[in-house]
Amino acid sequence: MPHIRIEGGALMDLINMKVSHKIFGTGIIIDKIDSYITVKFSEGEKKFGYPNAFDGYLSTEDTEFNLKVKEEIEAIKRLEEERKKEAAKKEKEKLKVAPAKEEKKERKEMMLVYNYGHKIRFSIY
Repeated sequence: MPHIRIEGGALMDLINMKVSHKIFGTGIIIDKIDSYITVKFSEGEKKFGYPNAFDGYLSTEDTEFNLKVKEEIEAIKRLEEERKKEAAKKEKEKLKVAPAKEEKKERKEMMLVYNYGHKIRFSIY
């Protein structure tokens, strides 16, 4: 049965938790598989990414749950930011090496330009 860890190592059951959505109204969580929850609304069932759905789409009156899921979302955002910074750092390191290779290619390229009917040959540096 899907659970979320709360303070002190206790587990909170997500199934049957009442939630609200701005468009779909009130619903009940009926399933959680991996990182998705299924909520049953009066109009039918909808799937949401968990825990991100609680970052503006879904809400609940359970303040303890709200605090815990907010912490979880913030931790995920921090990890994503760290990954982006690392990827940007690696890309920057690649670019430091790449210009030297590109520069050699540019020097070797020869261009022909027609200027008033005359061929002019020049190199790009």
